[in-house]
Amino acid sequence: MKKNQYIMILAVIFWAGAFIAGKFTANIINPVTITFLRFLIASIVIDSYLILMKIDLKISRALLKESLILAVVGMIGYHVLFYTALQYTSAIHSSLIASMNPFFTYILSIMFLGNKAKLNKFAYILLALFSVSMILLNWNFNVLFNNGVNPGDLYMILAVLLWASYSILVKIFIVKYEPIVLTATVFNITVFLLIPFANYNQVMQLFTNDTAVIFSMFYMGIFPTVFGYLIQQYSIKSIGPDKTNIFINLVPVFAIVLSVLILHENINILNLLSGIIVIGSVYKFNTAR
Repeated sequence: MKKNQYIMILAVIFWAGAFIAGKFTANIINPVTITFLRFLIASIVIDSYLILMKIDLKISRALLKESLILAVVGMIGYHVLFYTALQYTSAIHSSLIASMNPFFTYILSIMFLGNKAKLNKFAYILLALFSVSMILLNWNFNVLFNNGVNPGDLYMILAVLLWASYSILVKIFIVKYEPIVLTATVFNITVFLLIPFANYNQVMQLFTNDTAVIFSMFYMGIFPTVFGYLIQQYSIKSIGPDKTNIFINLVPVFAIVLSVLILHENINILNLLSGIIVIGSVYKFNTAR
């Protein structure tokens, strides 16, 4: 690998930080309004970059149609469910469930793209699913029988299913466009679609909120959304998509560390070991042939 491979660590930290920032805001601003503000901030930044670099969007009917699909599934659907999940569950749980995205994407690619299934990959999927299930139950089956499944965990599972669907769609659409052009169009459509549904009282009161909420909102709009994307694209061009994707396995690791340090969330030894198994399974899944 090249020396500049390690720039992807910045993107990983930014994405892990989104779980922390989301937890700060999820119980203060409603999920739709958070999503609206996040992509409004991101759109302003990325549109300014396009203007500065004199990049022509070259809007076409096909671009608008496919960007609309991506906006509804990946930007609105995923993020609204993500912030809803964080109202009920921990950042640690949500990040570990999110780490299952490669598995869901793989299964959907077999179902809808005709990709060939491989037995060794399904072994890693089953191992990770078991480990995540044990973490969500805290290794106590009485939790399932007495309290049922945490609704936040269910919302996060649905969110990851939508993100996996988005991943399949974007692989189909991205070959037709420059990545930054497609992303900017998707961001702008996302903002436009959410205008009628945002809570403008909460938007106006944003600056009267706690400093942590204000910082979290701008953090999510700029660092994981814009800089994370730009770093990822730079890394793909520099070291290739396969090596870039390996770094994404580190997102739950950083998210867990940040959750403990900043949010003071607890993780016991059994859940820590289970988390290591999940992350290891995802790594082996991504590197298996």
